[in-house]
Amino acid sequence: MTHDLIRNIHASPLQMVIAVTGGGSLAISDLLTEPGASRSVLEALVPYGGAALCDFLSHKPEQFCSETTARRMAMAAFVRAIRHAPRASRNGLIGVGCCCALASDRPKRGEHRAHWAVQSDSQTLAASVVFEKEARTRLEEERLVADLLLETVAAQADRVDSPDDATRHDLSERLQRLVKPNETVSLRIATAPESLRDVLFGDRSACRVLPGDWPRVAPDDQSELPRFLFPGSFDPMHRGHRRMVEIVREKFGPDVQIALEIAVQNVDKPPIDFLDLNDRIASVAATPGMSDVPLWLTQFPRFADKSNFFRGVTFVVGTDTLKRIALPQYYRDAIASTDAAIDRLLANRCRFLCFARGNADGELKTVETLDLPESLRRIVDFVPASEFRDDVSSTRLRSKNANGT
Repeated sequence: MTHDLIRNIHASPLQMVIAVTGGGSLAISDLLTEPGASRSVLEALVPYGGAALCDFLSHKPEQFCSETTARRMAMAAFVRAIRHAPRASRNGLIGVGCCCALASDRPKRGEHRAHWAVQSDSQTLAASVVFEKEARTRLEEERLVADLLLETVAAQADRVDSPDDATRHDLSERLQRLVKPNETVSLRIATAPESLRDVLFGDRSACRVLPGDWPRVAPDDQSELPRFLFPGSFDPMHRGHRRMVEIVREKFGPDVQIALEIAVQNVDKPPIDFLDLNDRIASVAATPGMSDVPLWLTQFPRFADKSNFFRGVTFVVGTDTLKRIALPQYYRDAIASTDAAIDRLLANRCRFLCFARGNADGELKTVETLDLPESLRRIVDFVPASEFRDDVSSTRLRSKNANGT
């Protein structure tokens, strides 16, 4: 069966970059040893060690084996696929990522599990399974992960010729047949609106949505640009974010135009995938009072670039974000320097409304405690800690949610 599956993959218009962190490597071997691999495999990588994975992702993941890490691997692989096949249709390109915690030569205290993901131009697919412990040898677990991965890739190969997604509905059953009855393969899929795909791949600068109306995208209208823009990852949105919006309304009037912004491109991480974005927008929509606050999805990871589009806006930020704007490493992959970026903010008549934040050690950070260039400090207004102090950590919230606590 595996040979027929791989022949079908190689015969399809699909081209891929595949990255696995050890577990799943048999899938690479299977793909490459079947004739025709050069038609479908653009690159295969095994970032096995922790440092290698961090280098591949351009950042250190919160967990080295998780669905999130598999999705980020798939997105990083997809970006490489676009780079390796610049003249190919994006519809035929995918990135594949897989990370596992499998049986080893020492007893493993945690679960034996696998997470894998596929990123295409229109869809993010993520799958996970926890294996029954000590029910298989390491080689048997490796073989099973490879089979699960190949079944998933084969479903994507079918999709290239079936854009209506008719072939994906039985994927869950196909995967489930490969595991034991007491093991469950979880499968999540998100398909992006065309407007969002255009933003992610640079064909469009930005699009605007209402969180409570997602995934519908609002029509383009430059007259809808806000007076205040609150950029963030909102991963997830929490009470500190909501309170910042409330304070802006208290200070400048309940009808003041304020919007949120998520940059789908990152300075130091792969682009945000569609499942991740769905989760973040859902967290905004579920926050009281936020479902009808406009949310801009943009390709602007840096504030100088945001200012070119949102001219005259006041950015709502915490001290941690304001501090990054002045750091030279924030611009290491860009042409602009810190001084040039601040000059652009000034030329575009932008300002900052900065809120105090506590750092990981509980130390309060205010504008007065930050080492900022004077040119930047002059365009910052500060909400004192007596009015607001945000010590909520999105990272800690994600950890609590992942652990079910």
